[in-house]
Amino acid sequence: MLKTVLEIVSEHIPNLEALNLDANMIHTTEALSMLNEKFPKLKILYIGDNKIREIAQIDAIKDLKLEELKLVGNPLCNKYKTRQSDYIR
Repeated sequence: MLKTVLEIVSEHIPNLEALNLDANMIHTTEALSMLNEKFPKLKILYIGDNKIREIAQIDAIKDLKLEELKLVGNPLCNKYKTRQSDYIR
């Protein structure tokens, strides 16, 4: 269903720069692989509070030229420390 929605949106708003897909029960990112083709100007993507479990699933969006990506609230985030200072020294 997500793929169909993205197709419809791309037909009507091809220059979309921000997309909020928070809390949509997304558990697979397969449909997101079409974002680069359909929305070449996309800069902001929110996919927080979904069901994304593995970091490998993010490969579907690796070619996007994002300035901002929100993943918080997905099960994959539980595998990582929450404070930036834990990673930046």
